[in-house]
Amino acid sequence: MTHSFFAYMGGFAIMSQPLIKSRKEEHSQLVLSAKAVLHTALHSNDLPLITKSQILDLSKADVVAKTNCRTSSVVCYCTYHRTARS
Repeated sequence: MTHSFFAYMGGFAIMSQPLIKSRKEEHSQLVLSAKAVLHTALHSNDLPLITKSQILDLSKADVVAKTNCRTSSVVCYCTYHRTARS
């Protein structure tokens, strides 16, 4: 179930060669949709190996980002109201 949510949220991506040659030799990153992940799993079985614990470990960054966003919102709110009072 964890892998399904990971695929639905665009967690699986592959690196590909650019279709048009440019000055730089860049690789393009293609994010696989949930249907593409299912198709790849059923027909080629060539998905990256990622464990449930690795996926859950990636979600810890969300907590830090949300906390940072909330703190910034409180600071902006307080600054706005202090300025309005003056």
